[in-house]
Amino acid sequence: MKTLILIAAVFLFTLNGFSQSKRELNNKINESSLKVESLSSKIDVLTEQNKSQEKEIDRMSSKIDDLVSELKRINTQAAANAQISPNTPPVKEAAKTIINGQCKAITSVGNQCSRTPQNGSDYCWQHAKKNKSDKVSKSSTDPGSTKSTYNGSREIQTGPRGGQYYINSKGNKTYIKK
Repeated sequence: MKTLILIAAVFLFTLNGFSQSKRELNNKINESSLKVESLSSKIDVLTEQNKSQEKEIDRMSSKIDDLVSELKRINTQAAANAQISPNTPPVKEAAKTIINGQCKAITSVGNQCSRTPQNGSDYCWQHAKKNKSDKVSKSSTDPGSTKSTYNGSREIQTGPRGGQYYINSKGNKTYIKK
């Protein structure tokens, strides 16, 4: 009989504990459903924002396309005005206009050389070497140089400060020691 009373007491405790857990579970369910409703409303707001941003992206894409087509039109019009092809880079085109008083050589970048040409030539000292059709002896560029003597295969020249030199086979000055 004692065991029966003990079992009944444990059973009553367990029922009381289950009912308390049931209440807590109901409270948690209610809290969770409130959170679900709140999150659903946030999802709706974010969905609307996403739609408006997609519209803005579409509007900006069409504006970019309009600007690109306008830029192509302007480039084509500028090329037609300059009578050059639209694919010609502007640096190469700028080199076609030769400035008087400057070397007529075109650098590797595509610009006109900024040096002054040698006397009797259209090219500076550096580009005169490269331009075989316009050979100028280096002695004609030295102001005050005078031809002195002819020594075998060399023509010895005197510079403006009295130094004597000859032009070697590579076109460079070779000074004669005193």
